[in-house]
Amino acid sequence: MKSKKIKYSVEFNFPQTATNILWSNISTPRGLENWFADSVQNQDNEWTFTWDKTTQKAHCVSNRANTLIKFRWNNDSKDHYFEFKLFENELVHITTLIITDFANEDEIENDKQLWETQINYLKHNLGI
Repeated sequence: MKSKKIKYSVEFNFPQTATNILWSNISTPRGLENWFADSVQNQDNEWTFTWDKTTQKAHCVSNRANTLIKFRWNNDSKDHYFEFKLFENELVHITTLIITDFANEDEIENDKQLWETQINYLKHNLGI
């Protein structure tokens, strides 16, 4: 029996980072190649992500410029997705990235650690 995936979110702060710079790193193939996957291609809203010799395809189901981009893996349930959402606090000059994803209950902590590792690559590439 397949276990039910659970929705979870993780938040990361990017001090002194303009929303449009962060947006280009989470919403474009070139930006995503900086930290998320080795290769990213987008053709007709069909995104192909490659890590080493593993390839997964996703469909972008929502895209609101400088705010939110949501993907659904082609081989996953229609109820599951992963999403990058940005919030800018202009008062303290911090942009927050909230990542929402789904995982089996016993895999959530490992998935959160993987996101943290990937975001550390992103921060490093941004000079943070």
